[in-house]
Amino acid sequence: MAVAGYPRLAGLSAEYISEQLKAYIDGRRVNAIMSDMAKPLTIVQIQSVATFFSTLPMPTQAGTPLSDATQADRGQQLAERGDWSAGIPACFNCHAPGGIGIQPSFPPIIGQPAAYIEAQIRAWKSGTRQAEPQNLANALMYNVALRMNDNQIKSVAAWLAAQPTAPKNQH
Repeated sequence: MAVAGYPRLAGLSAEYISEQLKAYIDGRRVNAIMSDMAKPLTIVQIQSVATFFSTLPMPTQAGTPLSDATQADRGQQLAERGDWSAGIPACFNCHAPGGIGIQPSFPPIIGQPAAYIEAQIRAWKSGTRQAEPQNLANALMYNVALRMNDNQIKSVAAWLAAQPTAPKNQH
């Protein structure tokens, strides 16, 4: 449900999904729907849910061109090359070339709904999305998000969401 900003979970690693569910339970990630769904889960249930979604293949998605060429160019630049004048590294520096992810710390970001990507960058920026203190990947994302303005967030989210995906499991 891309319009609602729900993420695609298929193809994420079990370790990543498990960590995110625990973050909702501990309050390191804040979302009214997910926090309430995660809190009653036991460790065994968390592992079952995480394993289930990790075994689903990432669905194929055809790319869709963005109607705003300026936004598309800006989003592609941020994803592929970053904006070093603002201290923003390329998304693909951490999430791998093509945004396919490096599991478990850097999930695939291409093909995720734009509303979800925007919401997550804003959550890191506001501090409502956090990780275990030793999780440097999320500390890095927090610092990147702090440097991004609204236009950059919208552009990169729209561009990443419009990219094609291949049907493969990213373990």
